[in-house]
Amino acid sequence: MPITNDVKIKPSSGTSEGPTGFVPAGVYDVEISDITFIPGEENPFTGKPQLKLRFNILTPEYEGVEILSWASLTINPGWEQGNPSNLYKIAVAVMGEEPDMEKEFYPSNLLGGKLRVVVEVRRKKTGQGEYSKITNYLASPKPVARPAVKKVAIEEEEMNTDDISIDDEGRTPPF
Repeated sequence: MPITNDVKIKPSSGTSEGPTGFVPAGVYDVEISDITFIPGEENPFTGKPQLKLRFNILTPEYEGVEILSWASLTINPGWEQGNPSNLYKIAVAVMGEEPDMEKEFYPSNLLGGKLRVVVEVRRKKTGQGEYSKITNYLASPKPVARPAVKKVAIEEEEMNTDDISIDDEGRTPPF
């Protein structure tokens, strides 16, 4: 699936450039709030073009905190070599299915997508402090449908009131 340099993502407007937060290790429900294309010369980590994704946490205790993740411009399912790319894992988690590998993929289609992320706490390379790192991307669980409740009609003639005992205060015991 080709992803060209024109990845159909507009640079961030700055509306989602608030501070990112530290969250403890755990699993969090999130929404993709921003995807920014970072040219290689502006990438402080690899020097290669990447996508910077901002995730807004929806889990109540940390609701509204944003955490970041980086993804290469590769949508690799990892069938032949190594592990799936982050972008591939995010796409599968949001879309609920594998992307069509024969068509162009537009990461901007993931904006607003909901998923779950696994976060680990890592020590900074400087040894001074820690940060939250997203280590896996999972589909959000589907809401469970309640089973239909069948109404059962009881005819009066089926009920034998002689078998119901009444306590000293005139109440019947709970069934």
